[in-house]
Amino acid sequence: MQNNSRIRAAAAPPHAGITVLELFLVVAGIIVVMSLILGLISSKVNPKKDRDLRRMNDMAQLQKALSLYLDQTNQFPDYDGCLSGVDPVNQALRDRKVIEGSVSDPLWKSEKPQAVPEDKMTGCYYYTSSGSGYSIKFYLETVEYTGKSGQNIVRQ
Repeated sequence: MQNNSRIRAAAAPPHAGITVLELFLVVAGIIVVMSLILGLISSKVNPKKDRDLRRMNDMAQLQKALSLYLDQTNQFPDYDGCLSGVDPVNQALRDRKVIEGSVSDPLWKSEKPQAVPEDKMTGCYYYTSSGSGYSIKFYLETVEYTGKSGQNIVRQ
């Protein structure tokens, strides 16, 4: 009988609690899952901020593409109207291979190349150029990126 108790005692695990490593792994897993959930929620919570970020990225892309276009042709595309994706400016930039795809405001709804909103800015990148310079008016919905909402202008 004494031999059996010794065998049972030897077969028991040396510790019955959890280790620090196991606890750390559980906490790290919870943090990863929570950060993924918060990332999904935050993009759904503020779509205006997301659209403004796209607008700022579009302006940077347009400025770079127009600069490359100027280097190739010694002038900017001549146009006065909204950049719709099918407008002459987007087409000229694609033809010169200085831009991929097309650029238009995230709220742009018209398929017509020269349709212009009444206020010439909401939902529209309003481009004006006669060849030697350009301006692009665009509308931001938040103050997040430029410190002001409403109409903004990029010029060259």
